[in-house]
Amino acid sequence: MASRLAFLGRARLLPRAVGLVLAAAMLWLHMADPIFLQDFRERGFDLLLRRLPGKPAGTPIIIVDIDSKSLAGLGQWPWPRTVLAETLRIIASGGPKAVGLDIVFAEPDRTSPREVAASLAGVATPDTLAEIQALPDHDQALAGALLASPTVLGFVFGFDEAVATANQPMARPGRFAVRGFDPSPWLFQALYADANLPLLEGAAVASGFFNIFPDTDGLVRKVPLLMAYGQEIYPSLMLETLATGLGSPTVVLRLAQTGKGLVSSGVKYELKIGEHIVPTDEQGAMRIRYCGPAFSFPYLSLVDVLDGTVAPEVFAGAYVLVGTSAPGLMDIRATPTAQIFPGVEIHAHALNTILTGAHLRRPDWIPGLEQAYLAVVSLLLIILLPRIGAIPGGVLVLATSAGLGFASYWLFAHRGFLLDMLYPLLTTASLFTSGTFLNFVFKERESRKIRGAFGHYVSPAVVHELLQHPERLTLTGEERPMTILFSDIRGFTSISEGMTPQELCQFINEYLTPMTQLILDARGTVDKFIGDAIMAFWNAPQDDPEHAVHACQAALAMLRRLPVLNREWQARGLKPIGIGVGIHSGPARVGNMGSDQRFDYTAMGDTVNLASRLEGVNKLYGTGIIASAATRDLVTGRGFAFRQLDRVRVKGKGEPVTIFELVEEEARLSDDDRAELAVHAELLAAYGRREFAAAAAGFTALAGRHDRLLYRLYAERASQHLATPPPADWEPVTNLTSK
Repeated sequence: MASRLAFLGRARLLPRAVGLVLAAAMLWLHMADPIFLQDFRERGFDLLLRRLPGKPAGTPIIIVDIDSKSLAGLGQWPWPRTVLAETLRIIASGGPKAVGLDIVFAEPDRTSPREVAASLAGVATPDTLAEIQALPDHDQALAGALLASPTVLGFVFGFDEAVATANQPMARPGRFAVRGFDPSPWLFQALYADANLPLLEGAAVASGFFNIFPDTDGLVRKVPLLMAYGQEIYPSLMLETLATGLGSPTVVLRLAQTGKGLVSSGVKYELKIGEHIVPTDEQGAMRIRYCGPAFSFPYLSLVDVLDGTVAPEVFAGAYVLVGTSAPGLMDIRATPTAQIFPGVEIHAHALNTILTGAHLRRPDWIPGLEQAYLAVVSLLLIILLPRIGAIPGGVLVLATSAGLGFASYWLFAHRGFLLDMLYPLLTTASLFTSGTFLNFVFKERESRKIRGAFGHYVSPAVVHELLQHPERLTLTGEERPMTILFSDIRGFTSISEGMTPQELCQFINEYLTPMTQLILDARGTVDKFIGDAIMAFWNAPQDDPEHAVHACQAALAMLRRLPVLNREWQARGLKPIGIGVGIHSGPARVGNMGSDQRFDYTAMGDTVNLASRLEGVNKLYGTGIIASAATRDLVTGRGFAFRQLDRVRVKGKGEPVTIFELVEEEARLSDDDRAELAVHAELLAAYGRREFAAAAAGFTALAGRHDRLLYRLYAERASQHLATPPPADWEPVTNLTSK
C-alpha cells in the first residue's frame, strides 16, 4: 500500500515535472536559436508581411526591364553596349535622381568593332579591317553615357575559394565614417570580385555589389548593405544608388555590442545616410519590407524606352533600376511575397524600405520579451492547469495566445518590430496538450487535490532562471571627472573650395579614419564628428583613472601622424593641412542625451565648452595643442613637456584660465628644446613682473632663433606695455572676445 501511494504521488507530480522540463527545454531552445527554429520564426513573420506589406515612397522607383519583349525586339542577350548607352541617355534626359544598373560589364563588348576586327584577322582584307576598327567603340560609347548620367554600376563579389583569383575590383570603396570599432570581422568577407571594366568604372558616379543571399529556406528576406574585401568596406548597389540620389553623403556606421540569448554575441549596426537611419543585423544586412508580390513597382520595357513609346519625362525625380525579369537570364528569386520574383525588384523594395523608413527589426528587448512570456505563461500553465482543469486551461491558453497575437500584429503594423508569435504559441500549446493529457491519464480530479499540497513546490533557482530575461542597456546621465579633446583642421574652408564633393569626402575620410583610430588606441571615446572637427572624451563609459594622460598621448599621436598624411596628400597634388587640438579636464555630464526618438551617448557641460574654446585659441598663439592647467596638473610627473602660454578669460567666463602648450613627451626632447623652454619660462616670468624691457628684448631674440608666433606676440605685447605702461592693478590676463 505504501509503495502504491508513493507511486501515485510520483505519478501525480509527473505532469508538472514534464511541464517544467518541456518549458525549460523550449526556453533554452529559444535562447540557443537553432536554424530550424529561425526558419519556423521567419515563416510567421512572412505571414505578417503578406498581411501588412510596405507602402511605396513618395519618390518614384521605376524599373527599366530587359524583359521578353525587349529580347524579342532587340535580339538575344548580351546586346551591343551602344543599346544600353542610348537607353541611359534617354533616361538621363528625363532628370532622374539616380540610375542603378543590376548588370556587370566585366569583359569588353564582343560586338565592338575592335573585337569584331580581331575575330576577322586573316579573313578580311586589311582595308576592311581598318574600316571596321575605325568605327566607334561600344565600350567607349557606354562610358560616355555613364559620364553624362547619375549612373551607379553593379558588380558581383565571389566567395568560392576554389575559384578565387587575384582579381582586384576596380570598384571604389564606400564613403563610410565608422563610430566605434572596425566592423569588417562581422561582415561578409568577399574572396574575389567580378568587377566592371576600368573604363566604365571610372566613368560611373559610383559602383556597388548586387549580391543577394537567400535564407536557408531559399527565400530572400534581407539584402547586405556592406561587405568587406581586403582592407576596405564596400557598399551595395542599392545603397550607392540611394547615396547618389541624395547627393552622395558619407554613410555613418554606428556599431554596438549585442547579445543573443546565452550562447552568442556580436554587434549591431545603424547606418545613417542623409536623413535616413537604417538598422541592420550583425552582417550588415537590412531586412526588406516588401510592398507586395512581384511587379509592385512600375516596369517599363527597355525596348519601349528606346523606341520612344515611353516619354523621358516619366523618369523625372525618380530612382531608376535597370535589370531583367526575363526567365532565361537567370535573375529570378523567391521572396516571402512571391515564389517568382525578379532580382532587380528586390533592390527596388529594399530602396523603398529606406525611403519610407518602414524598417522591420528585432530590437534586443524582443527576444527577452518572448522569453519572459514563455516563462510566465509556462509557469501559469504548470501551476494552474492541474487546479483549474482542461476547459479553463484552454481558455487561459486562448486568452494569452490572442493577447500575444494582437501584440505581435500591433508591433509589426505600428512599429515594424518582429515579435515571434508562432514559437511561443507552439510552446504554450505543447504545455497545454501534455499537461491536459497527463492530468487525464492520472485522474485529473485526484491529481488536483494532491498538487494542492505542492502548489509552491518549484525550485527557487528554476523560477529565477525562467523569469529572467535580457534587459536593454540603459545609460542614464551622470556627472564624473573627464578629459575632453577637440580637434579641427586649420583653414579647411579654403582647402575644400578646390575639391569636388567626391574628393572632399575621400579627403575627410582619409583624415578622420586614422585620427579616430589614434583616439581609440588611447582608450578614448569618439563623441562626434562636426564636419572636419572631432570631439572625444575619456573616463566614460568605462572608468579610466589615467584619462588626462591618455588624452595627451592621443593629441601628440595625432600631431605626429599629420606629417605622414600630408606627404601622402602632397604626392597627389593636395595642399598640406594643420590642425589645432584643445584639451581640458574637469567635471562633465555624460550619458544618453537627446529626445525619446533619437539620442546619442555624449558629454555636456562647461568642461566640454572650455575644451572647444581652447582648440580655437591655437590660432592666436600659433600652437598645435593647448591644454588647460587642470589637465597639466593631472599629468605632472608623467613625462610630458609643457610651455606656459598665457592666462586667458574666455568669452562668457569671469575667472581666467592658465593655458599651456603640450609640446611633446619629455623623452623626445633635445637639449636645445629643453633650453628653449627654460628661456621662455624665464621671459614669461619677467613679463608677469612688469619687466617689459627685458621681456621685449628676450622674446625678440628668442623669436630670431625660433620662428614662433608666440614669441613675436609677447615681444609685441611687452613693447606696447613699455611704451604705454599698464595700470598698477594690471594682471597678465588676455580677454578672448570670440569663441
